Amino acid sequence: MGLPGRTREDQSGTPAPDGPPDGPAASFAGALVLAGLAGWVDAIGLTRLGGTFLSFMSGNTTSFAAAALHGSRSALDLGLVIVLFVGGVVLGEFLCRTPGQDGRRLVLSAEAALLAAAALLAWAEGPVGAVSWLLALAMGTQNASIHRAGGISVSLTYVTGTLVHIGAAVARALRGAALAAAAPYVALWAALACGAGLGAAAASVSTPGALGAACACACAFAIRG
Repeated sequence: MGLPGRTREDQSGTPAPDGPPDGPAASFAGALVLAGLAGWVDAIGLTRLGGTFLSFMSGNTTSFAAAALHGSRSALDLGLVIVLFVGGVVLGEFLCRTPGQDGRRLVLSAEAALLAAAALLAWAEGPVGAVSWLLALAMGTQNASIHRAGGISVSLTYVTGTLVHIGAAVARALRGAALAAAAPYVALWAALACGAGLGAAAASVSTPGALGAACACACAFAIRG
């Protein structure tokens, strides 16, 4: 692990934050599954929980600004989701660096617990807003589980940066570099997109069931470590 406050660079030269080193749970396949999980949860929020993004905070920020400009009460709800997502990131980074503990397992266990709480609350037909808050916390927390996999920096809950990497790789390929450099980023984008589609389909059958499946996935990763 790097020194506090320092960053490492991936193969494209982009700085990546310090975090857990690559290991079994940080394999690229694991990163793809967790990206898919983020898409799954985000689609549930978009289609079943009032149209709120739960991992895509760029979209929420735009919606928040527009709602605030028009004095809409939804600005408060969106602002709280953004704050809770950031709070989840703080929680995840804190757990990740707990001395003497398996930081990644702690992060994934916390995410699983939050997803379980959200699933139970949805099953009990609790407030939609409260379910969204728990899920935003969970998605923020997940970001600390893997910072790098397959030799590149990875983004587990959003794709804007991933798409920038794809475009940059294509530009380098036009100058003679290997286009294969774009492949892992295309895979990450596809994983999140596929997860979103499957999550929306599952939530259309049962929102608590879809959230329970997300919890089971996080639990499997927490057990694996």
